Amino acid sequence: MKNSPENLALKQTLEQCQTHAQGLRDALDDMGARLIPAVLRALGEDVAAMPALDRFSRMEQLGLLASADDWNTLRQIRNQFAHDYPDSAHEQSERLQAAISAAGQLRSALALIIAKLQQRFGK
Repeated sequence: MKNSPENLALKQTLEQCQTHAQGLRDALDDMGARLIPAVLRALGEDVAAMPALDRFSRMEQLGLLASADDWNTLRQIRNQFAHDYPDSAHEQSERLQAAISAAGQLRSALALIIAKLQQRFGK
């Protein structure tokens, strides 16, 4: 790739998108590894020996996640970003589109958790 202004702009844009993707991975890790267990513990659940998939299922049973399966799909998207680095622009584009969709789902999941906790514990 030549160092033309267009190619340099493309390189910078890709780097920014990779930074955003890292932010998405971090957000999913924080929600899955920290927020969900904290919510369950606050509700009196024993999560010490509970596998992640069981935590997601319990959150769904409690009405705090719309779908445990959808949450697991988000984890898979996160894992693809964390462990797979596609070379083709087409594959990178597909991953970014999945990340955009995942970001919306993360916002919706967080909004549901907040709303349900406010109902349960008050503001």
